Amino acid sequence: MLDQLFFLTVLLVFLVVLTSIWLQRKRDGCLLSLHGSEIKLLMDDGVAHEGVLTVYHTGLEINFKSPMSEDGIDRFSRLILQPELKSIVSIARYPHLMTNDEIKTRDRQIRKSWHPSAFSKACRKGRNILNLLGDAFHQSLSLFLGRLKQLNGTGLGTQQDKLQKIGSSMIDLAANAYEPILEPWIGHRIVVEGPEGITLTGILKDYSALWIELLDVSETEQYVMDTSQVQKIGGIEFSAVPNEAPHGSVPKTDTIQLFNTNPWSVWVLDVELSAEKRTIKQEIPANKQIRIDLSPAEVIDSNSLKISFQSCKKADICLPRAFFIPRYGAESLI
Repeated sequence: MLDQLFFLTVLLVFLVVLTSIWLQRKRDGCLLSLHGSEIKLLMDDGVAHEGVLTVYHTGLEINFKSPMSEDGIDRFSRLILQPELKSIVSIARYPHLMTNDEIKTRDRQIRKSWHPSAFSKACRKGRNILNLLGDAFHQSLSLFLGRLKQLNGTGLGTQQDKLQKIGSSMIDLAANAYEPILEPWIGHRIVVEGPEGITLTGILKDYSALWIELLDVSETEQYVMDTSQVQKIGGIEFSAVPNEAPHGSVPKTDTIQLFNTNPWSVWVLDVELSAEKRTIKQEIPANKQIRIDLSPAEVIDSNSLKISFQSCKKADICLPRAFFIPRYGAESLI
């Protein structure tokens, strides 16, 4: 009888610990999906770090593509320990930087989000039941351990508190790892709101108590190029083609050339001339160029041109729920 009780106790400990480890991995699953990817990490002080992400149980490491030198010391990676995790604003992975194998893996992740397997569905339903019946599991665990203690005398007495604490932590972790209100939106687009009016729309891949993971997010940045100061900004190169000005007068521009060096499309919004602003709203595909012909009345010195454009690139992003809140469903579930 004692051997059977001992076997049941060991089995219970093993199952509880194994389930706790699995739930812990599910809690960190959003970050684990970016493990080994080239990412851009933004801290709340505005500092950005770029490199290959390594995810550890107690923190993160960003391995730089090339060493960074400061004060005569080479820095090969940035270590982010557990206390610093709360200072992360976003972790973004850009598909245009991924290898073909990584793109295939990403496509599989999206398909699994859209069409989860029967095993994944069963696991999620199990977590839901554990979440809804958390109090019942707490009481059942206490009764089970109390019964074993009665049958085994003091054999289990020294382990009961530890087992009950582990079991309670496991149930609490499962409850925090599952939210029925978000579950139907896995594989669908949602709107997430962040600080300073930031709004992001993407496919909800996964979530945890600490993180929310979105795929296919459009990151938008706007630039204004003052051609008197710069000839390149935000991946756009500017040049002006002058006309043939007679009698040696100062050449005037009659054509603007814009070359997009980004691996994503850019939209030119408008061109501000000396006297007026001309709306363009023209797309420049990745690594392509456009020519904007000016009318005779618009011919001006290139130094007086200002060009505004918008850069829009796709990213897969992990966002801390301390800063970002799921706010709207961005498509119909029906």
